Amino acid sequence: MKQFFIVFFISITVFSFAQNSQKKYKYAIVPVQYIFTSEPNQFQINVLTRVLLQNEGFEVYMNEGEELPQKLAENKCYALKANVIKDKGLFTTNLRFQLFNCYGNLVYESAGSSREKAYKDAYQEALRKAIGEFQSVSYKFVKSNLEEETVNTTIEIKEDLPFEELAKIYTNGEKSYWLLKNNEDYILYIDKGENILATLKQADKGTYAYDSADIDGAAYFTPDGDLVVEYLAKNKDAVQKLVYKRQ
Repeated sequence: MKQFFIVFFISITVFSFAQNSQKKYKYAIVPVQYIFTSEPNQFQINVLTRVLLQNEGFEVYMNEGEELPQKLAENKCYALKANVIKDKGLFTTNLRFQLFNCYGNLVYESAGSSREKAYKDAYQEALRKAIGEFQSVSYKFVKSNLEEETVNTTIEIKEDLPFEELAKIYTNGEKSYWLLKNNEDYILYIDKGENILATLKQADKGTYAYDSADIDGAAYFTPDGDLVVEYLAKNKDAVQKLVYKRQ
């Protein structure tokens, strides 16, 4: 009987330690294309996955077209691999967000759904909801304890103020742009407000869906206030980065 209690106690202790010793990771790797899509970054969900995981504290790389840090290139076990699966749904778009370790073991999974009719809106909303579930437990997986800073660019809109005083000025190269807050979203102008270059629709936790005539991507603000847009160009394999510098 004494032997039984000793063995039982040791088993409980080991199991409890295993539960509390979740390995943490600095890096995450995102594929440029999910198996249920017909082209890289279709509906911009691969770049959106990248940005949402960056918001949780991971240093994120795409599985193609990007040079990895030497430490990660030599040992992929320093990273978690992200994946998204589409589940069947009659009137909903259902996605499952997954994280695998280097041995192919599933270490995390969550689901999200959307009733939006437009494909792009539906896939992005379902993905945001699925990764949104990860936010509450991300501290168990992310090695860094630093929290992503977001920039408060709220503008108190007064009808009697001119456009130049309401909008914030950004530059890219030699060109100037004006960013105006519109409720929870933003509008990026050229020509001092005469023409709209792009719209930024709030996605989640400091992330915005960037939509212009030429680019569909994911955008976020740096701690310095710069606006960064990440997207995948059809004729290039690597993630492209467009930076608007805050003036």
